[in-house]
Amino acid sequence: MRNFWYSFLGALLALIVIPVLLFVFLIAGASASTLWKKPEVKPLKKDAVLYLKLDRPLPEKSKEMSFGSISLMGGDLEEMFAKRPLTLRKALKRLRQAAKDPHIKGVFLDLTAMNPIFYTPTEAVKLMEVRRVLDSMRAAGKPIIAYSEYVMAPQLYLGAAADSFFVHPVGISGIAGVKATFLYMRGLLDKLDVTPVELRIGKYKSAAETISRREMSEGQREQAQEMLDYFYRYLYLQPIKGRMPMAEADSLIRSGAWLFNVKALADAGVVDGLRTRDEVLALVDKWVDDDRPIEKKLVELYEYRGKEKSKHAKNKIAVLVAEGGIVMDGNPDEEISAMDIIPLIRKVREDDDVKALVLRVNSPGGDALASELIHRELELTRQKKPVVVSMSSLAASGGYYISCGADSIFAYPTTLTGSIGVIGLLLNPHRLIKEKLDINPYTLKIGKYADLGNMTRPLTDDEKRILLGFMRQIYGVFLQRVAEGRGLDTAYVNSIGGGRVWMGVRAQEKGLVDAIGYYDDAVAAAAQLAGVEKYKVVMVRRPKKKFFLSLLEGMDASAMMESVIPQPYRNAAKTLKHILPTSASPLSSVKLIMPWIILN
Repeated sequence: MRNFWYSFLGALLALIVIPVLLFVFLIAGASASTLWKKPEVKPLKKDAVLYLKLDRPLPEKSKEMSFGSISLMGGDLEEMFAKRPLTLRKALKRLRQAAKDPHIKGVFLDLTAMNPIFYTPTEAVKLMEVRRVLDSMRAAGKPIIAYSEYVMAPQLYLGAAADSFFVHPVGISGIAGVKATFLYMRGLLDKLDVTPVELRIGKYKSAAETISRREMSEGQREQAQEMLDYFYRYLYLQPIKGRMPMAEADSLIRSGAWLFNVKALADAGVVDGLRTRDEVLALVDKWVDDDRPIEKKLVELYEYRGKEKSKHAKNKIAVLVAEGGIVMDGNPDEEISAMDIIPLIRKVREDDDVKALVLRVNSPGGDALASELIHRELELTRQKKPVVVSMSSLAASGGYYISCGADSIFAYPTTLTGSIGVIGLLLNPHRLIKEKLDINPYTLKIGKYADLGNMTRPLTDDEKRILLGFMRQIYGVFLQRVAEGRGLDTAYVNSIGGGRVWMGVRAQEKGLVDAIGYYDDAVAAAAQLAGVEKYKVVMVRRPKKKFFLSLLEGMDASAMMESVIPQPYRNAAKTLKHILPTSASPLSSVKLIMPWIILN
């Protein structure tokens, strides 16, 4: 049913937008040499200040241009083509180069330009990586001045790490705490006469309950509250503990004393003063003693590339990014497609120059069988060379399934992981079909269960029993994989499973991860396990396709539908897509996926 609506709406959308898009891309193709060429990067010959504004997301991996990566809701075409986002790894690499570059005299953190949409609490692990490098730059003697015209959680997190943090005198503070909004849609489905059938293994396996229930379950309330508590601690309190006592900050935030009140932030010492942008730039200007205007002294991170040490080491540590929902066969730029990632894992396994694999996981889970197939390939690779997992924002359910067999697992304090459980969701519109649409279905079959999951009739208790039995089998295999991979007792894994989502620090306490650490920590651990001292890090990627070929491959209905969804809501839409059944078959409804939430 979902595929029908995708196809219908996609076809309708295509009739409207394809003529416009063809015109746009013909123009783009005609000037591709100027629009999409890499900016000319030259080594710095004069002293400069690194201009860091993070006005774009920091994706885990670079993606080919397609309809799914283009927003039709506005935006400057030339800007989109000329400044594609830096990946997190490239951004960190350039920051480290700047820390050692004698021509870089300091860092101007323009936090006004940092869009909070890209750095929600679940994505804040990327800011943790950036702040760690900024701390090392300060330790290396590079001064950092931060400025913003408003203060939200991302601005607070990075600004507190600067030597000086200034806010505009009439700026706005949005520091009031954290919240999570869950949309429960059962009432809407009842009005449409569509009956959701949810089957779950585990009290906490609540990924489908926003569709099947009218209100939050006790298990979801418990784990969601714990998530908020940890987000609050690590994104609000800990970043400013060097500027004021955490207990005092906690009291002020909870009371709303800082909401819309930047002067209160200054009085508390959270920011170092209230100044306008030109006043702050006047301070930055003094770092470089020449007659150039300040604009000429600033070099953006997108345009900066420091000197690289030539690495001729034969030994390699491979980094493979596994990001998105887990599917058997899908778009590898947006999902973890088993059919695409398995050949890459095999490539790493068969390359004798690659001494270890670091799997960077950022996934809420998805298809159970696809997770098992990827797990098996990693297990075979581990028999030949070390495999280390570096968890990003989330590595839950199927994301944890593919991680649990690694030699070592690193997570951030706020990584969402665990969620060891299984859910099933069927949407049954039999009342809509018969009562509202007045359609009279008649099914012929051979075999008692041939029409299991038939949308024109209710699911029977016997069929529910069969599906639950199948799900228990999957859950049993899941428990076994975790127990074997982590060296734990199956009964213990079951006690911390049940679909429960754990934050990174709690997952370490429970034995689900080995250490709280960063990207580089995982790479260093992989090298140590492989017994190599000199090595170079290589990214494992699919072969690049030609520009227009990648665009044409992206011209499917779902990609075109995603292109009209505003950026803030795309992730929620993609996660919902993985929760919903892909067909009427009950097999498509069995998922290893974590509860999805909208944080704002």
